[in-house]
Amino acid sequence: MLEQTRQHTAYMREHIFMKTHKFNDLAIAKLGKEKHQKIRAEVRAKIAEEQAEALEASLREAREMVGKTQTEVAQLAKIAQSEVSKIERREDRLISSVRKYIEALGGELDLVARFGDKTIRLRGV
Repeated sequence: MLEQTRQHTAYMREHIFMKTHKFNDLAIAKLGKEKHQKIRAEVRAKIAEEQAEALEASLREAREMVGKTQTEVAQLAKIAQSEVSKIERREDRLISSVRKYIEALGGELDLVARFGDKTIRLRGV
């Protein structure tokens, strides 16, 4: 009986079930290993770029994302909690205030200017 089961299983594998392939194996066979790796690297870079651009938040949302209260930010930035609240609510902020706030969150502030297809990271601002 055991032998019949083995024969049946072998027959099913050979004649009934479709052979499966991993997508990567098929892509490598069609494109070649180097081209496949190059395309995968480009896709990963594009995804990372889109994810970096997709993360957008207000100062309050950024503070909440890192799990800090206004009081904790105030202590780290050496300012009053009421000043933290004002920084979060203002529409026009001093770059130095925003930098101090971001550093209190554990981050660093980069100032970037975009001119059409050109992007310039500003230093010393």
